[in-house]
Amino acid sequence: MALNRFTLKINIKKNAIISMIKVIFKKNNTNHLSQFNYIKVDIKNTSKYCIAINKLTFYNNFGDKMLVIHELKPIFNSQSQILILGSMPSVISRQEKFYYANKNNRFWKIFEILFQVNLSNNNQKKQFLLDHHIALWDVFKSCEIKGSSDQSIKKYELNDITEIINKSQIKAIFCTGKTAYNNLIKNFKTSLPIFCLPSTSSANATFKINDLIKEYSIIKNYL
Repeated sequence: MALNRFTLKINIKKNAIISMIKVIFKKNNTNHLSQFNYIKVDIKNTSKYCIAINKLTFYNNFGDKMLVIHELKPIFNSQSQILILGSMPSVISRQEKFYYANKNNRFWKIFEILFQVNLSNNNQKKQFLLDHHIALWDVFKSCEIKGSSDQSIKKYELNDITEIINKSQIKAIFCTGKTAYNNLIKNFKTSLPIFCLPSTSSANATFKINDLIKEYSIIKNYL
């Protein structure tokens, strides 16, 4: 689709912008709005009654990089002792609205084996983390990314993990992959130890499940 961005002024409340966009598409006989997973709107207030949209950028899901906004809340409580950070939820995790939702990802399988538990649904997974004092979140608050590829991440903004650290008893931070680790240590200063663990994605074929279990067993030293 040729249209990527345009500029206009509207006499309309800010919370009605997305509705207006849909009307524009409808009037132009454009039925491709479903192709766009996210719409980024840069707002500049020009007067009391007028809002100027500086940029209106659509990102599709057809192999092009798209702006992804992290929508999953961190899982933690005041008793959390370690913090595990991924990069950005995968396409499937964003659709399912839960961490490591891709069945081919070995994250939850590792913890089932390490702690001898059965985690068959999201409620069990969340409760397991809380019961075992494990906090879970991601490094990026938003970024441009192609599909689920960490290597494609650009133009990112980081989550504020101090929110978790200040409200818990975190002793160590573990990143599930080099992208999360490299960007965290580059942008976040802390006296807490930060470890880089191998990615649990099935794309990381170098590490078999037994290799991952051995690597991830270090977290028990901090629980």
